Amino acid sequence: MDKILEIYNEYHFLVLIFVIIFFVIYINSIQKKENITILQNEVTKTNATVEQKENIKVDINEAENENLKDLSNEIVDTKIDIESYVKIKYLLTNEELLIQIVNKSSINQRDNDGIKYINLNSPLALALINKTIGDIVKFKIDNSKENYLYVEVLDIPNSINENINEEINEELTNPREFRYTSTRLSFRRNYIEQMSYNDILFIEVVGAQNPNNNGVFRLTKEDINNTFANVINSVAYQRDGNYNYPNNPPQANKFRI
Repeated sequence: MDKILEIYNEYHFLVLIFVIIFFVIYINSIQKKENITILQNEVTKTNATVEQKENIKVDINEAENENLKDLSNEIVDTKIDIESYVKIKYLLTNEELLIQIVNKSSINQRDNDGIKYINLNSPLALALINKTIGDIVKFKIDNSKENYLYVEVLDIPNSINENINEEINEELTNPREFRYTSTRLSFRRNYIEQMSYNDILFIEVVGAQNPNNNGVFRLTKEDINNTFANVINSVAYQRDGNYNYPNNPPQANKFRI
C-alpha cells in the first residue's frame, strides 16, 4: 500500500492529465455523433425535397405530354371534307377566301354570309378534300390549260364563329372603293388583290379607239370573281398583273353605269 501511494504521489500529475485528455476525447466523440445525426437528418430532408421536385417535374411533363398529344390528335383529325369550312390563300395573288365545300349541282354566287360555296366536284374542292392546315394544293380551272393555281390551307374552322361574322358584317356594311382610269377595260391585280368581296372597283375607260368601249364600270370583288374568272386565271393577270380587253366583252355591259 505504501508503495502504491508513493507511486501515486510521484505520478499523480500525469494521471490527472490522462484523465482530462480522456474526458475531452469522450466529449468530442459525443458531439461528432450529434453532428452526424443532424447532418443525416438534413440530407434526408434534402433528398425528400429533391424527390418531391422530381415527382412534380414528372407530373408536369406527363400533363404537358398529354396536352400535346391531345392537340396533335386534334390537328391530325382535322381534315377537309364535304361541308367543311376552309380558309384558303391563293399563293400567286395572296387573296384569302373563306369557302365551304358543298354537294350542289350548280353554284355560281356567293351568299351574303361572306362564304364562297364551292361545288364538291370542282377542281378546287377535289384538290382540298382530306387536306389539313398548312397543306399547299394545286389545281386547274380548265383541263385544257397548262397553268396550275396554288392555294394554301390557312384554317379549317368547325363553324363560322362570332369573330368571322363580325368581320363579314363589317365588310358588308362598310365596303371600300377603288378607282383607276384606262384606255381599255383593264383588270389590275394590285388593286383587285386589296379588295374584299363587297369592296367596289370603278374602272373608267376613256380615249378608247372604239368609242363604244368608253364608260365607267362598277364591279365588286364578287362580280370580278364570278363574271371574270377567266381574267383572274389568265397568264397576263397572274404573271404580269394586268389584263386588258381589246373590246369590251358582252358581260361587261351590265356593270356600266
